[in-house]
Amino acid sequence: MAEVRDRIRELIEYSGLSNKDFAEKIDINPAIVSHILSGRNNPSLHVIQQITNVYTNVNIDYLLTGRGDLFNPATTVEKQADSRQDPAAFSSNDAVRKVAPPD
Repeated sequence: MAEVRDRIRELIEYSGLSNKDFAEKIDINPAIVSHILSGRNNPSLHVIQQITNVYTNVNIDYLLTGRGDLFNPATTVEKQADSRQDPAAFSSNDAVRKVAPPD
């Protein structure tokens, strides 16, 4: 069974960065990444937050549990980007699922 460290390794490989460059990109000490990848330490909440702050399209559920895909679907990412630029673009009604009335 894959662990969080394996999924972080997958992200590093996908990004094409060295472990050191990845650590610098997410603004953490390279030794922390080394300890996570070696299995010595589990990633802290701070590390996960740093990853998702920089890699905003990473699926945090996948990163933590392995469910889903490494990256969020493009439509979700595009919708989030649009709503950041225009807060009115994402209303609370967008999250409401419409159902048929009972018979």
